[in-house]
Amino acid sequence: MPLTTNPDAVLYLDGTEHTCQPGEFWYGDFSREHAVRSLGTTTTRVHTVIDVLFTIELAVLFPPDWQDSWPTPTRSSTTPPR
Repeated sequence: MPLTTNPDAVLYLDGTEHTCQPGEFWYGDFSREHAVRSLGTTTTRVHTVIDVLFTIELAVLFPPDWQDSWPTPTRSSTTPPR
């Protein structure tokens, strides 16, 4: 989630360019090919990154339209069944 950013801060994930704005919440599978670029600016870029195991319990926190567009994650072996 960008806290402070600039238009020249770009995330490339699987060949697609993304420009994140402050206050937006993004999900990215960073086991995939990725890179970040921040050129031509003196603005400090501050982004919060949370690295977690993607589980069903996490997926339900995302908006329903996002949930519908992604395959169902698997339940981790440390998560008790409901």
